[in-house]
Amino acid sequence: MIKLLKSLFKKLDQYPTLRHILINLTGSYANIFFTAFFALVVVRVLHPSEYGVFSLLFGISYVLANVFDLGVSASMYSNLPLIFQDKVKLRKFLKAHFIYQASLSGLFVLIFYFGFEYLDKIFFKTSVSQLEVFLVCLSIVLFVWQNFLVNSYLAIKNIVFANLVVNFSNLIKAGLIIYLMSVSQINLVNVLFVLGVLGPLIVIVISLFYKRNAFVYSLKEKLEFSMIDLSYVLTFFLASQIFALASRMDLFIVSYYYPNEMVGFYGLAQKVVLTVMVTVSSITQIISPQFSQVKNKQEFFAVLKKGFVFLSLPALFYLMIFFIPDFIYVLLFTKEYAPAFYYIRYMSLSYILYPFISLIYLVVLYVLREPKIIAIANMFFLIIVSFGSLYLIPVVGIKGALLSLFIGYLITLLVFIILCYKKVNKFFAD
Repeated sequence: MIKLLKSLFKKLDQYPTLRHILINLTGSYANIFFTAFFALVVVRVLHPSEYGVFSLLFGISYVLANVFDLGVSASMYSNLPLIFQDKVKLRKFLKAHFIYQASLSGLFVLIFYFGFEYLDKIFFKTSVSQLEVFLVCLSIVLFVWQNFLVNSYLAIKNIVFANLVVNFSNLIKAGLIIYLMSVSQINLVNVLFVLGVLGPLIVIVISLFYKRNAFVYSLKEKLEFSMIDLSYVLTFFLASQIFALASRMDLFIVSYYYPNEMVGFYGLAQKVVLTVMVTVSSITQIISPQFSQVKNKQEFFAVLKKGFVFLSLPALFYLMIFFIPDFIYVLLFTKEYAPAFYYIRYMSLSYILYPFISLIYLVVLYVLREPKIIAIANMFFLIIVSFGSLYLIPVVGIKGALLSLFIGYLITLLVFIILCYKKVNKFFAD
């Protein structure tokens, strides 16, 4: 058995992309396991109405943490593979991007914190306490910092450490959740603190200790904002902001029309389906640098084919979710959440196109380097999901949100194909 494993590892050394994807997928699957575990525990302990509030608040945290990426991750995957051997340039690049991201995201979070009470009255209708709002805002900031560190590790192919530190944090969170459950102290505040504050804080502290020398040297480097391509970064920021909002807009509109209990059912479905999205990102994180290094049409189609094969895996997962029988869902979530099973199945079909849209993202960002195309396509997605849900939910119920998602992804894919086809041919013809 040991000889077989050694032989397998030697063969994987011949295929570094496959090896890196397998490592990242293993870490992602571990993260999915922990995410499912947290959802399973919380959904069994909290009342559906309280779980609805948790889904909404954690959804807000997730959306804003991704919005406040501010285009930095795309800049990392595009540039770090080319400059990471030059340590001085690397430190200046990271310092400039972190200050830019931390400053702007911190300002936006402050505005959100002081404006949440007004938003809650007219839209979210959660009636949560000031402490819970503070925890959500703090979690946004910490998730932004955590994502910055993890993306920087992945971009320079320090893949093992990136996955180890994230899942070590998950292990600590799981232990605390089990302890809180054993002493009957699972409530909204404790769950928000453990999952949204303590979790990313562990990743940040360990990461800074691991790279403490680089961190100290970075403090001494001159701050040079010229390291940031603002037109590229800000355009991608706009595009990612639109998508992050659109991908949760269905939940927000459901929360407007329905009581917290129904929001809890829909929120559970969304959490199950979005879990598979982690697999998509774990693949794109590895193959992104390869797109940025494409030099001719032959290399382009070779990398594109490789990306299509790998991203077909999460698409298959979405299809499998549709066919999972009810007794499995009952075993996982109890009969109390039976209304969510329908939403899980049909939402998974809505997301089946997402992995292939992500593949076109890579072409646009790292080959064409025209993030404005992503912004245009994502705007179509936001408009369709928003107005589709607002129109269809009063007519056919929550099914209207699911239908809007599917139509949104389908039209977004078609828009991408139309906008990219001629540009790709022209790019390689020049």
